[in-house]
Amino acid sequence: MHKKCYIFLVSLQFVFLATMGQVKQEREYRIEASEVPELARQFIDSIGGTPCVRWYYEENLEGNSIEGKLRYYKKKHSIEFSTEGQLQDVEILIDFDALPERLQEAIKKQLGKEFDNFKVKKVQRQYTGERPALLELTKTGNTSLPYTTRYELVVKGKKDSQKNLYEITVDQQGNILKNEEILFRNTDNLEY
Repeated sequence: MHKKCYIFLVSLQFVFLATMGQVKQEREYRIEASEVPELARQFIDSIGGTPCVRWYYEENLEGNSIEGKLRYYKKKHSIEFSTEGQLQDVEILIDFDALPERLQEAIKKQLGKEFDNFKVKKVQRQYTGERPALLELTKTGNTSLPYTTRYELVVKGKKDSQKNLYEITVDQQGNILKNEEILFRNTDNLEY
C-alpha cells in the first residue's frame, strides 16, 4: 500500500511541475552497450574511427531516450536516440565565443529580456534532420542534405532575486524557442 501511495505522489509531483511552467527534470544513468538498440549502435559504428562511447538512459517529463556520449575529432558529442534506436539529434559542445558575433549579440539581447542578470555556462550546437545528413555532419562537419541547426544553452540566470539554471534552445537568429528551468534531483543528472 505504501509503494502505491509513493508512486502516486511522485506522479502527482511531475504533473504539478509540468503545469507550473516550463521545467526540465531528468534522470540520467549509465547503461551497457548491450542494452542499447542495435540501430543506435549501428549509427555510432558508421561514424568510423572506433570512438569510445558511454551510453546513458535518460528519463524526463517529455519521455525517455538513449544517449551516446563520445569524443570525436577532439570535440564532445552527445547523440540522442529514441528508446527504439531512432536518431533524434546530434549535439556538439562548443564555446560561446565560437558562435558568429551577430548570433552572440542576438542571444545576449534575448537573454537580457528574460533575466535580470545571466551567465552562459554551456553551449551545444544541435543538429536535427534525417539520418544521412546527421551522419555526414558528424563525420565531416558539413553536408548538402537538409538539416536544422539550433543551439542549446545552459544559463545561470537571475530573475526576481532568484538564481537558477535554465536550459534554453535558440534558433540560428538567436530567438528563444524553449526556456526550461532545470530542476536537479540528488546526483541524478550528469553534466557533460
